[in-house]
Amino acid sequence: MKVSVLARSVGRLSVVFLIGGLVACDGAGSRLGVIYTQAEIATGNMHSCKIEQADVLCWGDNSHGQTVVPSLSNPSQIAAGGLHTCAIDETGVVCWGDNTYSQIVVPPLNNPTQITVGNGHSCAIDDGRVRCWGRNDYGQSIVPTLINPIQVAAGKSHSCAIDDTGVVCWGDNSSGQTEVPTLINVRRISAGDLHNCAISGTKVVCWGGNAYGQASAPNIIDPRQVAAGGMHSCAIDHKYLHHYEMVCWGDNAFGQTTIPPLSDPAQIAAGSWHSCAIDNVGAVCWGDNTYWQTNPL
Repeated sequence: MKVSVLARSVGRLSVVFLIGGLVACDGAGSRLGVIYTQAEIATGNMHSCKIEQADVLCWGDNSHGQTVVPSLSNPSQIAAGGLHTCAIDETGVVCWGDNTYSQIVVPPLNNPTQITVGNGHSCAIDDGRVRCWGRNDYGQSIVPTLINPIQVAAGKSHSCAIDDTGVVCWGDNSSGQTEVPTLINVRRISAGDLHNCAISGTKVVCWGGNAYGQASAPNIIDPRQVAAGGMHSCAIDHKYLHHYEMVCWGDNAFGQTTIPPLSDPAQIAAGSWHSCAIDNVGAVCWGDNTYWQTNPL
């Protein structure tokens, strides 16, 4: 899969890299609506990764080799999980790091178009269907019947997908994270440890664990992206014209919801206790830095 580019009229970047997704623009270069874009930046438990100039760079905790990137050919997507990492390149899906549950042993895939990873399992969309592998103690890797899935999200021990019927979730339901509320025109979903967040119509709707308020989304005017982390959540809000702002809520024990100054953020990711974004300056991360996971390479 090749990386597509789209011209943009404002900011430091003259192009925006779209990693396997779609962004609609008007003649002035302003983004009208994000349907779905896989992130250029990804956050795991205590590590982070990004795609930059056709290379995958990872940093942070390397206790299981999750930041030692293997040889990749034109990578187009990156996903970071608990202790492992996966990418899509021209050869297909490649995973590395912890293999306790065979989560990096990729099954035969024909045409993978999206990858996501959880705490000990991995999922991909391949030839119009969702395939999951790895840890399955809660049934998180047993995919239910889906009709034309367009996105899959892996949480700690559960998974969710968007298909023609709406949002479908399966696996661990200890906090109600697989009990999907009423949603309309869902454009994006993100799965965290025990909660999920989705863009439903013109709102962000979250459900599941809410011990730290991570499922209590604030009023967001025009959400474009959403990310569910360990016990916190973040979103990109389109304020006006070409202006975008990031909003985070939930647990802030490590400063993961205290957003530093950003210039028109375009990509976001939420890890266990840290958050990252790509803005007009580049990759920016904040929160827990025990393993230097907030210090981008």
